[in-house]
Amino acid sequence: MQFLTLSFGRVEGNDVYARVGEEPFIVAVNRELLDRIWVNPLRWQELTIFQFKPNDIHRLSRMTDREESVVRSGARDWKWIQGEGAIDSADLQSLINTLVSLRAVRWVGASAPEHGFERPQLVLTFTTSPDDKTLHKLTIGNRTDDSMWFAKVDGRDGTFVIGNPDFTALKLPLVKAPVGSPSPNGTPSPSVVSTPVPTPASR
Repeated sequence: MQFLTLSFGRVEGNDVYARVGEEPFIVAVNRELLDRIWVNPLRWQELTIFQFKPNDIHRLSRMTDREESVVRSGARDWKWIQGEGAIDSADLQSLINTLVSLRAVRWVGASAPEHGFERPQLVLTFTTSPDDKTLHKLTIGNRTDDSMWFAKVDGRDGTFVIGNPDFTALKLPLVKAPVGSPSPNGTPSPSVVSTPVPTPASR
């Protein structure tokens, strides 16, 4: 692998002098280029957060205003460790698919109080081994100014940002909604209604 070094020197007005490696030529570039280069190494981290297969997840726990935990009981089947009701396998699978391939929109640097991790929106922990010893943890804090979400994972320094569609998928309900209950968009689920058919009047 080959690396190149880009050096910046004196600033004059809107220009800054730059040189690539040990090249003898020095060029003047717009100062905006220098302002856009991150000096914090945390912001240069890989955007891939998790890279697993859906079937790699053996156990999953989610903490919001309550705790829900499930464990795999078959290739496509799950059972409650903590929780009750019929598990919504479609929403659970969507959550898992999002989680195992989660990518950051960007890294923002060191974690700070304003990121909201002291009182997170949700915390997801999951294992990727049947003995439940290989543990991963994702914490999601406050909303960003551009309607995304601050997040962090154990084992990596810094805070990153995830998009709102990923956040929505990670909060999908794990329990099937009762028939006739409101749908996620607030409208009642469709139901079959019997309407009497008028009969011709007798003569």
